[in-house]
Amino acid sequence: MQCSPETRRKVLLLDDHPIVLLAVKTMLSDCADFELCETPKPGHPLLAWVERQMPDLVILDLLLDGRSGLDLLPGILRVAPSARVVIYSSLDETRHGLRAFRLGAKGYVMKSAPHEQLLEALRKVAAGGLFASESMLQLLMNEAAGGEMSTEGLDGLTSQQLHVFRLLGEGYDTGQIAARLGVSPETVQSHRERIKQKFHLLPGGDLVCSAEAYCERESSSRRES
Repeated sequence: MQCSPETRRKVLLLDDHPIVLLAVKTMLSDCADFELCETPKPGHPLLAWVERQMPDLVILDLLLDGRSGLDLLPGILRVAPSARVVIYSSLDETRHGLRAFRLGAKGYVMKSAPHEQLLEALRKVAAGGLFASESMLQLLMNEAAGGEMSTEGLDGLTSQQLHVFRLLGEGYDTGQIAARLGVSPETVQSHRERIKQKFHLLPGGDLVCSAEAYCERESSSRRES
């Protein structure tokens, strides 16, 4: 398929896993309908890079050097409102997919899937559609139909509560989390109490242990991807 420069879609890859970067770059280099943007240098502010590149499509990992891709997603769409985002992650789509679509993602592909599925997702999303697996589509249809969604556990956490939960698991205390998020320690403490309620932890329950276990599972998923 021959495409003119005017019809090629600019794709920005936001992923800090070297093997994934190489594999996706190699795949896209053979596609006449896509033009791969330069990837950001380590430590470069990601939103500033997105605004500079102004991509048509963004491939976004959910684990970026200790940051959550879900936290970045609203900012990406703010600085590049015409961009369409495809999540490419080792994290379970049924656990994180709904949140991603609610925040504006247009596709979700597991890294365990064949690379061709990512290419299919990019083309479908570029054409204005959505891309998700059958199980993910079922969850989306259930939500669209007004089905009852879980308000407990991880599924019930807001994006900021999930961020607080992850930082707790990484060893940050309340004051450090407040400083990182730019909120008051009282706000962080309030989030901690709400998280405990959603996890049905008793007042003396060890939230930090639960958060550490969650972060360990995420790290294991990333190492296996």
